[in-house]
Amino acid sequence: MKRVVSFVLNNFTNDNRVHKTARSLAEAGYDVTVMALKRGDVKVREEMDGFKIRRIELMSDLLPDGKIFSVFRLAELVTKTFNNGDRFDICHCNDFEPMIVASLWKKQNPSLKIVYDTHEYAREKNGLNGLKKLFVRSVEPLLIKNADEVITVSEGIATEYRRLFGLEKVNVIYNAPHKEKTNRRDLLQKNLGIGREKKIFLYQGGLAKGRGVELLIKSFERLQETNAVLVFMGYGDLITKVQEAADRETNIYYHPVVPYDEIVAHTSSADFGLLSVENVCLSYYYCMPNKMFEYIHAQIPIITTNLHDCKNLIEEEKIGLVIPEFTVDKTVETIEEALKIDTAQFAPGLRAAKEKFHWAIEEKKLLGIYAHLESR
Repeated sequence: MKRVVSFVLNNFTNDNRVHKTARSLAEAGYDVTVMALKRGDVKVREEMDGFKIRRIELMSDLLPDGKIFSVFRLAELVTKTFNNGDRFDICHCNDFEPMIVASLWKKQNPSLKIVYDTHEYAREKNGLNGLKKLFVRSVEPLLIKNADEVITVSEGIATEYRRLFGLEKVNVIYNAPHKEKTNRRDLLQKNLGIGREKKIFLYQGGLAKGRGVELLIKSFERLQETNAVLVFMGYGDLITKVQEAADRETNIYYHPVVPYDEIVAHTSSADFGLLSVENVCLSYYYCMPNKMFEYIHAQIPIITTNLHDCKNLIEEEKIGLVIPEFTVDKTVETIEEALKIDTAQFAPGLRAAKEKFHWAIEEKKLLGIYAHLESR
């Protein structure tokens, strides 16, 4: 039985992509360990869905945030994982930093296979600048030579990686959910006391800078006289700002995060799904977020900002509208347009997209990559 470590630098509590990947590999007969970080109230060791979880506690996490201290964190991570290279046959690196550790492991164990699964455009991430950006740009070309397979989340990023590194093949595995039957249950209406005469525009996911949270708040402040309401369902640094807006405005609501297996049921209560990422970096421009596919599986039309892959998918599948410019004026205009539309026109495209984008299909791609990996 091949031993796989899926290496991720978070505490592995809400990482659906890593969870789905680990579960699929375990079900396919691999001995899978997710190696994560111990941050917050989580267990050092546990098991779920046929795979093991091992979390590393970094004393350097007690240091303040900042570029200088990130060097100490990386050094401690390398030190604490240094002798693990012989324990595994395949290292599945989720994003850039685990590639550093895996490349060191490969020097100890030349037979180790490395899968580089980059969830973002690593050198073009939001907020990446100065010495840290120079580091990623300098080191990633060296590390990627150690990768036996490269995976990413969108066609746009895959095209860029092929161009940058002269790669013949970059695999795309979408963050699509498991396929399930969708029945509208009006959970948001019941939980938040929203009248059924209202049209719910749902934002779900991270409440962070660059995601258009402030844009949506300002836009819906101008939509008070319509029957449009905005619901945020997520968590992050801007949660206080969202909750204050919900307390202040009669057409803005906040709903707490729900477990992965309840997301689509709640999402299907909405009339439109919002994807309001701001084009502040190439990683965002080429993004293809989980919520895109969760909206599809909830069978609700999508309104997105003008991002390369998101715009292309919505227009190709005929499943929603595109906000032409990242401004309050254009956002308000698009919401007002949506209120006038008969959403039945999007139903055929949404049904077809649901059949095209779900985890069983992405799982086949993943297992095909691993079968090719073992044959090399």
